[in-house]
Amino acid sequence: MRYQITKQFTVIMSLTALACAEPGGTNEDDGAGDGTGDSDETGDGDGTGDGTGDGTGDGTGDGDGDDGSGDGDDGSGDGDDSGGDGDDSGGDGDGDGGSEDHPCLAECEHELECDPGAWSSIDACIHVCVNSYEVLGQVEGCVDAERAFSDCLMSLSCDEYLEVIYSDDYPPSYCAGELETADIVCEYAYCTLFFSTDPQTQDCELDYSCGFVDGVHVVNCEGDSCVCTVDGVETGSCVDSEFAVCAGDPEAPGVEPMSIEKMNECCGWSLFVFGGASADG
Repeated sequence: MRYQITKQFTVIMSLTALACAEPGGTNEDDGAGDGTGDSDETGDGDGTGDGTGDGTGDGTGDGDGDDGSGDGDDGSGDGDDSGGDGDDSGGDGDGDGGSEDHPCLAECEHELECDPGAWSSIDACIHVCVNSYEVLGQVEGCVDAERAFSDCLMSLSCDEYLEVIYSDDYPPSYCAGELETADIVCEYAYCTLFFSTDPQTQDCELDYSCGFVDGVHVVNCEGDSCVCTVDGVETGSCVDSEFAVCAGDPEAPGVEPMSIEKMNECCGWSLFVFGGASADG
């Protein structure tokens, strides 16, 4: 999986960088990857037969967390459903891996087959994968390039797969073309959030950076005063007691969206919000 090999897709999930792998793994990477790709889809189904009934179809697979909606047409009959399917493109918002067609599910299954100690559970892997595709989807063509590389990885034997994952060689012996293409296309597909707090004073600092967002955005709160800066230039301020910028545990799963939204509210920004799925499973 892409975020294990390159730092371009790492979503930093807390004060210590979570390199898109749990503490038990040795993987390092950026994806925002943390990130996931965005897609909207609908599934349609018709129910037909004797009597009356509803046919419903549903599709899932939004990287941004939106479920695909399925519409059913009423028919005369016994109400048998005919499910319509939506195509996945990057993952579903809740990251629960419930869909057998979810691209992250196949990737994580192959990874855990070859490297069982990489994650505590398949759900933990899927959650981080979903976050990765969310960010990748912000850069045109990046999801397709990443999927091509991931598909190549899944075609490898476990010995070949592990050689690519843990090798220091670049490009690797296998899937080199796909990796190099993804590196070029996805150069700016990364996001990071550093969140640090002082346990004694409760002061905090949040540093936000995305490759596709201009400038490094920082909110620094001391006492009840929070100052907003972009690339070191002050752009605004707010009162922490009103916006609770420092609230929350930097180590807690899923802290990113809440913290980024508070940065936006405090400073009047409209930063891209990432990291909606927990990495802990």
